[in-house]
Amino acid sequence: MEKLVSEVDLVKSLEWGKDVEGEEKLRQGFTHAFLMTFDKKEDYVAFAGHPNHVEFSATFSVAIEKIILLDFPAVLVKAPKSSTTFSNN
Repeated sequence: MEKLVSEVDLVKSLEWGKDVEGEEKLRQGFTHAFLMTFDKKEDYVAFAGHPNHVEFSATFSVAIEKIILLDFPAVLVKAPKSSTTFSNN
């Protein structure tokens, strides 16, 4: 996914991570989260139909058991002061 978004300028940002401490009853089997942001809805629509994204989605979808996809306008309540990275080795 990192390669995909680096090749498509429509994506404003991509963040992702693996759950490190969530209780099973709260995460319901989901282990990873991905958050992509776009400047405007039209950029998202164009990205969703981009040939690289279509190809990636077809390959990625076969490799996962279940997925939840939410498309929503984000409301920034508090901007991050710095980036924190957790490593679960």
